[in-house]
Amino acid sequence: MGERHVLGAGADAWPTLNIERTGIVRWELGGGAALGGPSLSVRVPVGAHELIGYDASGASFRTRAVVGADGLRVEGD
Repeated sequence: MGERHVLGAGADAWPTLNIERTGIVRWELGGGAALGGPSLSVRVPVGAHELIGYDASGASFRTRAVVGADGLRVEGD
C-alpha cells in the first residue's frame, strides 16, 4: 500500500477500481495526488491500495481496496 505506479507498457491491461460515495469531494489513492469526487474510476495494478476520501469539511473516510484481475466496484452512501 502507498506504492506509486507510473503508467507504462501494460497499464492499459490493468483492472479498473470504481468507487462512489455520497459526500466525498476528493479522493487520495496510495498516498498520491488528490482526485475529484464523489466517484472515482481509475486503472490500478492487481493488489491492495490505500484509498482515502474527504468530505467538504475535511473529514476522512479510509479503506483498503483489494483489486483482483476483474477489477473492483464499491458503492456506498
